Amino acid sequence: MKNIVKYFMKINLLKSLLVDISQTSSIPNAKKIAQTIVEDSSLTDILKNKDIQQILKELLSNLSSKTKTSKAVLEMLKNETLFKGFKSFSSEIKNLLKLLDTTNIKQEKLTTLKQITTDIKMVDDKILKNNLSKSGIFLESYLKTFTKSINNDNLKQTILDDTKTILLKLNEENPDNKELLKQSNKLLAQIDYYQLLSLANYSNHTYLPFAWDGLENGDIEFKQSNNEQFVCHISLELKYYGAVKINMIFDKPNKLSMSFFVEQMSLKNKIQENLQKLRQAIKSVDIDLSLLSVWDMNQLKPNKQFEAYNSYQNNFGVDITV
Repeated sequence: MKNIVKYFMKINLLKSLLVDISQTSSIPNAKKIAQTIVEDSSLTDILKNKDIQQILKELLSNLSSKTKTSKAVLEMLKNETLFKGFKSFSSEIKNLLKLLDTTNIKQEKLTTLKQITTDIKMVDDKILKNNLSKSGIFLESYLKTFTKSINNDNLKQTILDDTKTILLKLNEENPDNKELLKQSNKLLAQIDYYQLLSLANYSNHTYLPFAWDGLENGDIEFKQSNNEQFVCHISLELKYYGAVKINMIFDKPNKLSMSFFVEQMSLKNKIQENLQKLRQAIKSVDIDLSLLSVWDMNQLKPNKQFEAYNSYQNNFGVDITV
């Protein structure tokens, strides 16, 4: 049935009929189904063009004009294989730096690019905040603020040090270097992807701006679920330990719930062996730990815990001020 629908969706007449049903039908289910088919078919049309940057621009336009719902765009971004080919941002930055060794780029830009990713062993709360703020995800917000406060020197410097700003400037200054443009555009597409994810899910979602040899890929998402609750979700793909998900819920004034979902038993055992150290570290900053748990990702699926895990995935999120 699904293949038949996809086939007929190519017929404009049927498409127009579905649009009409989705807008005018008094039967709730018919309206919902028709709207879903219309959106799915439109997103399929977008994917015919395999240029990632063009697809992201079109999705952003659809989201801004409300021709696609946030849910439809979010589902595509999270599930479409085209977007799952992004490699670790920090490793892509390294590839870019190698290319830049052969160009006449100004030394200060090279230094700034080298500072985009910090060794994971050096990270503290200040470095984390600084790296996230310069990840490129917040550039447009900074620019909007900057137009209202032209004399703010700190804000001006933040914009100049922003990853996306630097990459755009590199493209502008090296229009004939095809390899450099290709690598820079890959990184820009990844930033655009996370910006679109953030908009579609009303959150702040970004790659992890760290240099970490064991990290294949990773991202972090923050969202404020209500006035009293904030949620953070960290997703990692580790070279030696596979997938790891970490979910944290912070309830005002100072209660924290934390759950680890791991793919490999060896890592689960390592985490469990160090849970007491983690409890003590959390307690040392005057935060009450209401839940601390470790789950085997492979054994959760049929269980209630997996349903809870999925609810984390669907509802997590934390607005972060940077």
